[in-house]
Amino acid sequence: MLKRWIYILLSITALNSSAQNIIGLSSGIVTKQTTSPQMTTKTNEIILWSRSYDDPRIFIAFYFETGLLKKYRVKQELSIYQSSHVYELLVPTNDPNSNFTYFNPVAHITFTTVNYRSLIQFIKRHNFSFKVGPSLDFDFVKVPYTKPPYFSPDYPEAAELEKSLEDGFNPVTLYADVEVNYNWKRFDFAVSYKYSLTSQTGKFVYDGNQHSLRSTSTQLFVRLGYRFFVKEKNENKQN
Repeated sequence: MLKRWIYILLSITALNSSAQNIIGLSSGIVTKQTTSPQMTTKTNEIILWSRSYDDPRIFIAFYFETGLLKKYRVKQELSIYQSSHVYELLVPTNDPNSNFTYFNPVAHITFTTVNYRSLIQFIKRHNFSFKVGPSLDFDFVKVPYTKPPYFSPDYPEAAELEKSLEDGFNPVTLYADVEVNYNWKRFDFAVSYKYSLTSQTGKFVYDGNQHSLRSTSTQLFVRLGYRFFVKEKNENKQN
């Protein structure tokens, strides 16, 4: 899958000789909002949700910008960073007659995320531009949850749940991506926003039944890039 997208990137690049190659180091703030259904077992009601840590992270990105059909510009980017996903279970206290009182992690997975973006520039005003397009996250498991899952003597089902959840995530997530960019000389300043169109969490088996857990993700990034190579079709000097 990743090789296919790299091939598409190189093919679009060849459509026009007006090109800009940019490599940037940026800081990003990632926010994820997740929802999940209530599940029922034979003996207990179980409520499970998923979430991701909302912490700033540094990522490295290589992005390539080129003309398309002599009217638009396409910005393509590959970036890499780490992300974490946590599955949490609403668990009871040791009193079997008590209500569920708090959530506790049953699985915690760290990913190495490779993001591919392909954005078309629709608006250009002086040094400001607006771009929109699809974005794909490719998640590779780096560090699975190593600590024993939470469970109380009255809730041993959590151990079974933890084993199933580790294999229940979707390795590819599709996003709608928008970006506002400001260019000054060879520097690019940008803010981008991503909203997931597909779920990172997927199907898993629990208590002999298949369940689905859907998560909705929003991500906000602040980007700083440097244009180390600029070449125009007519060889006019830019910036």
